[in-house]
Order: sequence, then C-alpha cells, then structure tokens
Amino acid sequence: MNGYAAKEYFPTKNEYQKLKKSLSNGVVDFLPPTMALEMSEVLMLEGFSGHRSKEGVSCLAVFAGYDVDRSSGVIESINPSTLLLLYGTPGNDEIQWRQELSKDLHKRFESTRKTASETVSTLDPQESIDVLEEYYEYLFEDYDFTVSPVCSKMQAVAVYLFWEKYKEVQIVFPMPLGYSIDRSPKGVSETYLTYLHPKNTLFRTPENLSRGSVL
Repeated sequence: MNGYAAKEYFPTKNEYQKLKKSLSNGVVDFLPPTMALEMSEVLMLEGFSGHRSKEGVSCLAVFAGYDVDRSSGVIESINPSTLLLLYGTPGNDEIQWRQELSKDLHKRFESTRKTASETVSTLDPQESIDVLEEYYEYLFEDYDFTVSPVCSKMQAVAVYLFWEKYKEVQIVFPMPLGYSIDRSPKGVSETYLTYLHPKNTLFRTPENLSRGSVL
C-alpha cells in the first residue's frame, strides 16, 4: 500500500507556534480550522458493533489526531472508565511537531479519568496492532474494549486488522459535518510503501510474518 506525506498541513506549523506562545498553561483549547468541520455524530456500524457486557466498565483507545472536537465527541459518547490515548509519530522528521500538537490538544482529557498514553507510527500498522494487543490482553477480562481511529489512514487500517482478530471489540467513528477543501493538505512530500501481511498470517509467528505480501 502506497502513502505519502503532504508538504503542508493545516493548521500550519506557524499557526500552531503562534498560538502556543500565547498560552500560559500549555493546553491548546482552540486552533485555526483544520480540514474537518465541527463534530456531527459518533458512528457505530453494525458490522463493528462488538460486544458490550453488563458491567459498564470500559476502556476506550483513541488514535488521537488533530481534530479535538471529534475526539471529545467519542470520549463523551462512550464515557469510558479508562482512556488510552495513542499519539501518532509521523514518518517525516520535518512534521514531528504534529505529534506535539496532538498531545497539547488532548492533554485536557488526561485528568478526566484513569488515562494511559503511548506513541505509535502513523505509517506502520503492525506497530499500532502490537500496542492494541498489549492493552487488550491485559484488560479484556475486566473491561469492554472500544477503539476509535481519529488520526492517520494507516492507523485506521490497523484498527480494522485488529478487529478482524478480536470481533468482540467495538469500533466507533466520530463523523464531522463535512470537510473544508481549502484546509486540506497541500502538495506531496515523502512517499512511503507499507507492507500489509495476508490476514491469515498477520497474527501468527515471526516466521510467517516474514512472508507478507504488498497490497
């Protein structure tokens, strides 16, 4: 699977840096508009409906992106007992500031409930799957597990592959009212090739994983 990084993202680095200088507590409450418009609804497709116990104890894993309204909508809708924030590490060193932006945007949620945070690649699906499996295996006996991909396309692919193995997991999608084309990423920077293993070997031994294929 081919992917690319844009030359310019919105909010731009200059917009973000100017805003940070005006803050006293380090928490970003407002940013110039991004591509996604305001939050519309939290979508739970029947195919991803997962399993809900009667205990009401849940863990929500959010792949935290840059549209904090969408993250907030998911967190409020699920109201999890435990929150896992997964911050994306871009493949291009020149846009590493976007991880800092995501952390600043989501810092407010870290004090609302029991919270853990991890950093994962925005490009490598296996890295995201590994982290999800680690938390799932630790929590699944006591918690309902919900995942929401709000960051990169490849992380959304990782969430789907993770759900293919653990069908009791709930996947939720925070939907915006629409998208602003004027604020969409501009140009092409680095181009990447991501290897996706066949579904039947994805979760097996390292020997099997070495025989992956390219989609």
